[in-house]
Amino acid sequence: MQWATRRSSVIISASFSADIPAFYGRWFMKRLDAGYCRTFDSHGLKFHRVALTRESVDGFVFWTRNVGPFLSQLAEIWRRGFPFIIHYGISGRSHGLRSISGKATPAVRHMHMLASAYGSRCVVWRYEPIAVTSATSLEWHLSAFGALARKLKGTTDEVVVSFAEADSESSRCLMRSTPSADERAAQIEERRAFLKQVVAAAGTHGMRLSICSQPDYLVPGAAPARCIEAKRLSDVACRAIAVETRGNRPGCLCAAAQDIGGQLEHESIWRFAWHGTAAISRRRTHNPDSEFLFPPPAHFAQVGGADLPF
Repeated sequence: MQWATRRSSVIISASFSADIPAFYGRWFMKRLDAGYCRTFDSHGLKFHRVALTRESVDGFVFWTRNVGPFLSQLAEIWRRGFPFIIHYGISGRSHGLRSISGKATPAVRHMHMLASAYGSRCVVWRYEPIAVTSATSLEWHLSAFGALARKLKGTTDEVVVSFAEADSESSRCLMRSTPSADERAAQIEERRAFLKQVVAAAGTHGMRLSICSQPDYLVPGAAPARCIEAKRLSDVACRAIAVETRGNRPGCLCAAAQDIGGQLEHESIWRFAWHGTAAISRRRTHNPDSEFLFPPPAHFAQVGGADLPF
């Protein structure tokens, strides 16, 4: 479907570095009422003012592992005319490898509620990170993925996956050691064989498989993920949202977006422990009345703050 094009588009990511729907919904709605928030650039050491008005924002991309506390806020955001996409992380084991068998049912129910209220194009399932350990083998993940895919049929047309790698602090604690070059090559082939089965399982339940920023694992039937996707947001909004591709790391094909989480380098709600010490500490010190989701680190010196151009 073709939509009428308007001014240059702006997408707000809320947020790749913090689970706003699960923990910070009150802050988000206060900032939406105010029409702006503030964030900081960890590379340029600058503060920015980000407009959050309907005239300034084409849509939001939310990232969460628990949308339950945010359901009423989503209804209000939708009523105000903001289109959105929700990336929902649901896996057989998560949050530091604790079993979430008892928590998967509410998450599955949430996915069905979201699809019913806003349409399946509004929702993307994320099964990640796939941590291969003695307790969670590839065979275990294949079984867990298949069981969840059956329960989530009809809620979305896409599932995004990625493997936990030994190049991040959170992943290293799950790995016994960094593999050698030969071990790495064998590992890639083993995982590609696994993903071919995952592609088939996803397709059986009406979903296409996307691989997030890991091109070594692309197999027939899978595509590189575009987690912030202008086309999907255009379908939700019923108008054209044209944004250039501007990935935030090698292999990333996301559309350009402004993240409002005050993201620190290499931080991500998918790759860092959701219940880790640092995450819990940040939640305890969070101020819902602040212009910032989190205050900038003390060592950040403001080098000429700026309003972002929208």
